[in-house]
Amino acid sequence: MSTSGPSLNAHLDLLKRESAILTVGTAASMLASIVSLAILVKTLPAASLGMLIVINTYPLLVHQVINLQSWQGFIRAAQHCQAQKRSDELAQLVKFFFVLDLIAITAAAAVAVLLAGPLANALGWAPDWVPYLQLFACSLLVNFSSFSLGVLRLYKRYNWQAMCALFGPVAQLIAAVFLYAYQAPIESYLWSWLVIAAVGTSLQLGVAMRTLAKQGLGNWWRAKLRYFDEPLRFTFWVNVATSLDASVKQFDVMLVSAVVSLEAVPIYRFIKQAGVFLYRLADALAQTSYSRMVDLLTEQNLGSALVVLRTVMAWIAPFSLAYLLIVGLSAPYWLGWLFNDSFAANSFELGVYLLIVGTAVVFTPLHQLIYALGYVRIPALATLLAVGAFLILSLAWGAAYGLVGFIAALAIYHLIALCAKLALLVWVRRQRPIVSSEQP
Repeated sequence: MSTSGPSLNAHLDLLKRESAILTVGTAASMLASIVSLAILVKTLPAASLGMLIVINTYPLLVHQVINLQSWQGFIRAAQHCQAQKRSDELAQLVKFFFVLDLIAITAAAAVAVLLAGPLANALGWAPDWVPYLQLFACSLLVNFSSFSLGVLRLYKRYNWQAMCALFGPVAQLIAAVFLYAYQAPIESYLWSWLVIAAVGTSLQLGVAMRTLAKQGLGNWWRAKLRYFDEPLRFTFWVNVATSLDASVKQFDVMLVSAVVSLEAVPIYRFIKQAGVFLYRLADALAQTSYSRMVDLLTEQNLGSALVVLRTVMAWIAPFSLAYLLIVGLSAPYWLGWLFNDSFAANSFELGVYLLIVGTAVVFTPLHQLIYALGYVRIPALATLLAVGAFLILSLAWGAAYGLVGFIAALAIYHLIALCAKLALLVWVRRQRPIVSSEQP
């Protein structure tokens, strides 16, 4: 076992500081999103607001399915280059993943534009919305989020990542207040969200470029464009899992619009946002722990990586429980005041959703450890099984029981995905591999 590099306690201390930065930024951005949604609920008709949310969600779904979500593969390969002091290869790796992201976002934008009309027709949306779906799809052409996040997380620039993540929700809140004051039509909200999305992703890319320049990689674009087989295979299987996961995190909004109603979309969006608050806070810890786990595994220190896993889970669990109790139990008293009676009538659904999510997020670092170890194919296949169960059950139970049916289907999804990864971790512990890119 290598003893080079920071000690385990040093890793944990750095992890606390890094995750605190992302946690504060995430909390602020989620608060801004909820306040913005509350303003929109009081401003726009429920069906119009539901369509606004769907239009904003649509390109994100296509992006998650087609884009390679390469930041984990990039970090894993880049940290090996750093450990072996291969600066030329690191510059080539940066260029490879930038080109990879460029190809992916171009393909995603093209697919999103072409599918907008057929999708609107299949789901019964008004034809007037199709041009806006296509406009939002074009905003993907500046969405280099996978590349940007990979760079920021590689060099642990979590303060800049938090500020970039905060830009969108805060800008949407300011726009909502301004447009509400002037009683602007829904088209004004659409245009403002479109501009904010494009500026936000461009800002993040600019910060990533500046970070590379400060690290002596300002001329990475002059490096030889080299093909990296192993990082690409790793990224492919991670993308299979994340793309499938996108059907749960994004497509369920569209399913609600089709199976329940457009009026139910804002309610479900808020319920999801309450859960996303937990997801994002847990993910802030998981994101920072991933690079720390890769560092430790690069040093052939599996035992310390497992300590990081248990420590991060122990940090998440009490916060998750407190959030569940406070928000879930108090919801009947403030939902109607903040939104309206339709939201208050779904306080039970909110509580059940938070119970499911609160349990699932405790295990968020487990997913990152599995990826850090190099196991990607089995998690992808497990996610395929879980998503298949979710889609079938959400269609059947959603049509029969409304939002409760979707929430129950989500519980089955998390159960299948979590059990599969726990079983894989047990196998890993018995075999005790140190660093591997092979699957058992």
